[in-house]
Amino acid sequence: MHVVYFFRIRRHLEDIYDLCWSPDERALISGSVDHSIIVWHLDLIPSPSSTLPAEDFSSVGEVGPENSHSNRPENAPAPSTNTSQATIKTLILRDHKHYVQGVAWDPLGFYVASLSSDRACRIYHAGTKNCLAHVSKAGKQRLFQVRSSDALCYE
Repeated sequence: MHVVYFFRIRRHLEDIYDLCWSPDERALISGSVDHSIIVWHLDLIPSPSSTLPAEDFSSVGEVGPENSHSNRPENAPAPSTNTSQATIKTLILRDHKHYVQGVAWDPLGFYVASLSSDRACRIYHAGTKNCLAHVSKAGKQRLFQVRSSDALCYE
């Protein structure tokens, strides 16, 4: 397998734990040890069918291919000229209380799901900071009824 290194995008403060491409392959979500989720929207080719609304995105700026000190092997082809400049827009979600273990898109690209070690799953409308659902671990529940006549109590 041959991998070509095109871009380096940075925004997380700590290591990235999970990545997932959108179904239309125009956006990427990342979950990190820094408790955040970032939706990366890469404008390589203009498309009227992009599923992500732009109102909550902030611009990172113009990003070009890494030419100096790249990880590209000597015999690997240089990055394509049609991807020499791209605009990266990001949306940062910081609702989790601990590191994000997993991120995923719904099959149509309208929703983003995240799972964290804070034992919470959150569902967002893609491209916005609107959390549509938040499911967390239920509180401690008793499995058995404790009776006063029992010598042992089970919980």
